[in-house]
Amino acid sequence: DAVKLVPVNNSELSITSLIFPEGSPGQDYQVSLTAAGGQPPYLWSIAGILPAGLTFDDSGSIAGTPQNEGTFNFTLTVIDQQANQTSAALSISISPPAPLLISSQALSDARVNENYQAQLTASGGYPPYTWGLIGTLPDGVNLNTAGVLSGIPSQAGSWDFDIQVSDQQ
Repeated sequence: DAVKLVPVNNSELSITSLIFPEGSPGQDYQVSLTAAGGQPPYLWSIAGILPAGLTFDDSGSIAGTPQNEGTFNFTLTVIDQQANQTSAALSISISPPAPLLISSQALSDARVNENYQAQLTASGGYPPYTWGLIGTLPDGVNLNTAGVLSGIPSQAGSWDFDIQVSDQQ
């Protein structure tokens, strides 16, 4: 007679994704739930409240775009192939982002009749950002809405202008 050996997983079922990253309203959020032990595959369930805009999938993911700030408490339960189960009380925090700031340093000098390009950068707020200008740039140089100053300046001189950035809020 042939004997078939079947591996036995004797480790206890546990939820290993116990800390979730912080999110911000209006920003994509995704986390994959993880478990260890027991006999996969796992089936997940949730009791409690997720932030509006986030959805739960019983295969183990929480994803979406949260709409409101706050701390949201819920209980996750995982069940393995042999009907073993365990639960954990967890939370997701949705907080406002840091203030919107232009983080670019001083612009480099341009040269007449030579290609010029500078990428402006911002941080905080709710990306994506839209860039704007108050004042006048040298002839041949433009600022696009993605924050790129580019072109071929046609004359020497000094120009004063202010750069503005706005976010999605």
